[in-house]
Amino acid sequence: MNKVVSLLNNNLTPADLKGLADGVILGSLFSRYDDLHLYKEARENGLEVYISIDQMIYEEDLELLRTYLSVIRTKEVAGVYFSDLAVLREAKAMGMQDLLIYDPLTLLTNSLDTAFFLKQGVQSCVPARELTLEEIKTICENTGGKVDLQLFGPLIMAVSRRKYLQSYFDYAGIEADPRAKEGYLIREANRRERYRVVENEKESIVYTNDFAAPYKEYLQLLPLCRRVILCGDNVNREVLLHVLKDLQELNSGNAEEKRRELQESFPEETFTEAYLYRKTNLRK
Repeated sequence: MNKVVSLLNNNLTPADLKGLADGVILGSLFSRYDDLHLYKEARENGLEVYISIDQMIYEEDLELLRTYLSVIRTKEVAGVYFSDLAVLREAKAMGMQDLLIYDPLTLLTNSLDTAFFLKQGVQSCVPARELTLEEIKTICENTGGKVDLQLFGPLIMAVSRRKYLQSYFDYAGIEADPRAKEGYLIREANRRERYRVVENEKESIVYTNDFAAPYKEYLQLLPLCRRVILCGDNVNREVLLHVLKDLQELNSGNAEEKRRELQESFPEETFTEAYLYRKTNLRK
């Protein structure tokens, strides 16, 4: 079983993960953050390297995508996470679809869709994070465990090419704050929850402000999937390291205690089971 960690924007390096994780997801020039300079360090520390091409691909991006896939083919890469189907088309043309892992964030919600993409030659798929525990188990069982599951971190609620923050600054007649890339918390007038918005030159991303950390359920799902993803997007490095160390020692006898200790150690954060016990349409 592989524990794969996304390093996006959390100040960790591959050396920090040595002995705690099996692989690391590095961003590409299409990603929200460019951390490919960590490739060599990851390999030196015995980590498998996965690449994330997680942006929408537009017509003007196609030639750059082809060039980038050609570079990936020459490196020791264990997998390429992607969301836009242009990546699948171009990778197929190069005969490298077996490297691909389909992760459309919120769109993969049933066994038939998952099986369809597996038949296209991808090595694995990532079901939507908003599914219940039983729904996830069903997809895992019906597809022979060829799925990756995100079992820690903030959940992405929306990705848009529109510049949410810049539009607000323009409307309010104020100068854009240079901290925009690090994110702001927003709250709708009729909701209690706050959401983090991060913006870059290509898109805006809206995250939940709490973190999924289902320790007890992690033990149930671990044998059913191919890889476990720990998302480091906007996560304090100490939180992520604490969770990784917990997972090394986790068992059915201590899962609830360790989860309680996690919350007590970081009282400023909120850790939840996400949607595992409550369907999305009931959590508003």
